[in-house]
Amino acid sequence: MSRVCVGLSLALLLVLMPPLAAQPFPTKPITMVVPYAPGGNVDVSARVLQSAIGDALGQPIVIENRPGGAGLIAEEITYF
Repeated sequence: MSRVCVGLSLALLLVLMPPLAAQPFPTKPITMVVPYAPGGNVDVSARVLQSAIGDALGQPIVIENRPGGAGLIAEEITYF
């Protein structure tokens, strides 16, 4: 009997709980980190992808070049 009451209480709680409001993705510009120097082949490729991805997502994309350290400097960047 108690399992039935607990189950019904949880079902009722889930039905009556308002839907969780999620923020639309993304809410700020997207940063694309390029681990190579500006002006190289990888930078040019990233800038071509920047326009295509930005148009597809409808969000601005910012390219940030972080050369050095065999890519470790760019790898350590975290944005939240």
